[in-house]
Amino acid sequence: MGERPVAVITGAANGIGRATALELGGAGYSLALCDVDAEGLEQAAAAAGAEVARVVDVSQVEHLALLAEACREQFGRVDVLVNNAGILRLGAWQDVSEVAWRQLFEVNLLGVTLATGAFRPLLVSSGGHVVNLGSGASLLPFPGYAAYGSLKVGVLWLSEYLRAELGPLGVAVSCVCPLLVRTSMGDAGQAGVTRQPEWLFHPPERVARLVHRTIGSRRFLVYGHPLLHALHLLYRWSPGLTRALLASTTRRQQETRAAPSERPS
Repeated sequence: MGERPVAVITGAANGIGRATALELGGAGYSLALCDVDAEGLEQAAAAAGAEVARVVDVSQVEHLALLAEACREQFGRVDVLVNNAGILRLGAWQDVSEVAWRQLFEVNLLGVTLATGAFRPLLVSSGGHVVNLGSGASLLPFPGYAAYGSLKVGVLWLSEYLRAELGPLGVAVSCVCPLLVRTSMGDAGQAGVTRQPEWLFHPPERVARLVHRTIGSRRFLVYGHPLLHALHLLYRWSPGLTRALLASTTRRQQETRAAPSERPS
């Protein structure tokens, strides 16, 4: 067992997870990667030089227990857990099906809880760090993200509780909140009524570098874009104005969505 720090990354087959694997692998970390996408995971593991790669559904505690045991056997330690796995379902709250709400809960929030629990003993032993991927939608009510954003609010506040409960055990906790990222999930928003200006998007590699810097600084709430930081400050200082701006955007998107059905045949 070597002395290299060990990072576990969930949802590592593509997007932010893959970029983070490449970033940390290039920085000298030993890697354990997981995802439900077997083909994408294999490619990411090869590109990042991961020692462990397992197909894992983060909503299944048995899958995570096996991954944690594999890490214990391979490395004897885990220094960083990046809870990145997530899925996106867009639409107003009433347009998101019950099935979709449950899927979002199980992957985006329950998955963070289960993964952190599975690796808790190893993280406590190493005095490690949990980095949870939040979202700009966990800080502000962006139109079209009612279900996704609600669960990411849960991730943010779960991170607060984890910080309070794991901190005394020597484990740091951070929540990194990107704004808009050029990934398949981000592209899904652009294809629908949540379309946003292209200049707001940044590549997943930028978030990966932010995750890496966060591990060193041990900050808690990390903004993925200066505009998000500014909007969040505005929301705290002038919530009425911020809500009015966001409500105006929501109304425009609702009108866009309704327009096709109102056109004469």
